Amino acid sequence: MLDVAANEGWLVTALSICNLVQMIVQGRWLHDSSLLTLPHVEQQHLYLFRKWASKKGRSGAEGFCGLVEGLPELIAACSGKESVFSAIVSQEFHHSQILQ
Repeated sequence: MLDVAANEGWLVTALSICNLVQMIVQGRWLHDSSLLTLPHVEQQHLYLFRKWASKKGRSGAEGFCGLVEGLPELIAACSGKESVFSAIVSQEFHHSQILQ
């Protein structure tokens, strides 16, 4: 389908097919948060990231300040420190789950 759409010059159709393939491979809808690709994180756990970012003094890791809505923001907020990530999700997950 992608080859035909690209050959005919149908850009919107080709991009829609790419989005469909991405959703199938990842097993997530396109509009879902990229945080849902983390092991054990489900829709009901997303509040942990919003709650953590809203607390004063918690969002200032390496100059990052803002909401953690996706993986890029989480990486910036944690700046490679497992302890920061553990502090965010420790309320809901066991240590072995956090290590995964």
